[in-house]
Amino acid sequence: MTLRVNLTRLGSAPMQKLIRTLVLTFLTAASATLSAAPVGYTINSDSPSDESDGLYRIDLETGKQIERIGTVQTTALQKFLDVEGLAFDTNGRLWGIDDEKLQLFPIDLDNGAQVKPDDAITITGLTAQNNDFGMTFACDDNLYITSIKESYLYKVNASGVATPIGPLGANISALASRGEPVELYGLSNGTEGVGASGPPKLYRIDIDTGAATQISLNGLDVAAYTEGGMAFDESGQLWAITDRATQLQPSQVMKLNTTTGTASNVLNTDLDGLESLAITPPRGCAPSGNGDYAAFVVQTRFVDKNDVTPITLNIQCNDGYWGESSRTILPEAGFSGRYEVRFVVEDFIDGALNCEIWEDAPHGYTPEYDCQVGATCSSNAGAGPCTFEGIGINQEELCLIQNNVSPVDVTVTKEWLYPREDLVVDDSAVIELYCANVFGGDGEWVNNGQMRWSWPFDGNPVSQIAAVQPGYEGNTLCWTAEIYEGSAVESESSCANPVAITLGDTGRTCLVSNTVFFEGIPSLSEYGLLLFSALMLLTGLFAVRRTG
Repeated sequence: MTLRVNLTRLGSAPMQKLIRTLVLTFLTAASATLSAAPVGYTINSDSPSDESDGLYRIDLETGKQIERIGTVQTTALQKFLDVEGLAFDTNGRLWGIDDEKLQLFPIDLDNGAQVKPDDAITITGLTAQNNDFGMTFACDDNLYITSIKESYLYKVNASGVATPIGPLGANISALASRGEPVELYGLSNGTEGVGASGPPKLYRIDIDTGAATQISLNGLDVAAYTEGGMAFDESGQLWAITDRATQLQPSQVMKLNTTTGTASNVLNTDLDGLESLAITPPRGCAPSGNGDYAAFVVQTRFVDKNDVTPITLNIQCNDGYWGESSRTILPEAGFSGRYEVRFVVEDFIDGALNCEIWEDAPHGYTPEYDCQVGATCSSNAGAGPCTFEGIGINQEELCLIQNNVSPVDVTVTKEWLYPREDLVVDDSAVIELYCANVFGGDGEWVNNGQMRWSWPFDGNPVSQIAAVQPGYEGNTLCWTAEIYEGSAVESESSCANPVAITLGDTGRTCLVSNTVFFEGIPSLSEYGLLLFSALMLLTGLFAVRRTG
């Protein structure tokens, strides 16, 4: 759990400064622990075991439980029957939602997962049970829930009144949110149970209308499940957990990509019946209003105007709080090939903030970094990262990243297939390499947007290398052509037919082979003529000796 303090509520400026210093000392130590392995909170509400409805802390990277905190029950030992959702609010309190009783309640993590009966809030405004709730608190201080029974998105106030926002258009059993303005994501119900919707899918949800837009076109690469839970971690990574109790299988945990909808690090836990997940309070929220923050704008672009490849941007600082450490994005609408992210850091010591910003280099590109700043910044001669030092309160800095197309080497080699020491052959030729649908290279542009390389070859096998920059569309093709006057020469090339060149290729080789064919008596070199004369003399002497 992350401690987040609103300093505006703590009195005078000197007192705020003192408290900020103490808090940062704690956060620095805590962040080192949390960054090593994300920890999630979950409940085995559907477990067939005698220890069902237990609250657990699990290591998300391994799926193994860290500890069993206790059974979710009231202080009067009254057990909750069907806790479908978990979420941290903006104040760092963990809440649960009971599908059976239609109740919200804060969970005491320091007292065996107990709930004070007076703290439970009955939800009103829902017309059905068996909702299989999805649940998340957001940066706008609202609680959002979904109901499988009604396929609707609701907003719930502090009194438990559920206000309908709109139909989802999908059966969603898990919710997660981040950022401000709020980004809301949903995970579809599984292949079994109430509202079963087939292969799992990830959705982006409009918080104003409730409309769910599918991100994953082909579903997630996970095993069949009934319901699931979802939450973002400190770095902005989205995690999910699934309930596979009806298949008599342990629950699975996985990472989800919010751009592509694909799942990674899919592995089995050592528990079953898990269908809820909470990790941190809402992340990526705007500054809390005290004005003590710094902003870092990161703009990255492709020189080839690539506007389809996702980019992951990262930030790491020595101090303070920042909502997310990385974010994967697609380009802004209207800006061909340009991507932009704004990272906000708050609650840090003025003038002592150091941050590094970098991108995960896209395959087939070489990033070039440039700092546009009012503070001390370096970019390691363009190699990155953007390194900012001594940042003060209310500063806003800019890191520009340009992705240059990495060239692919196409090697053209020439060979002659004949015994050169015995025959006189003109073995000079010109070989041309053509490439279509390229971004650029070290050749010359010719008609139809093609690039051409032309080399003379004479004598021994030699090689020439062309630096080809493929297009990001994946349709770059290269082929060779040979100019040779000889009629008795047969030419073959491994690149006679166009070969594909793609971003990040390790290289291509085109071998052009010439075979010489002779009609009648071939022309001989001076050495060959001497050998032939000697042979004829010996033959004549042998003939004279026999006739004599």
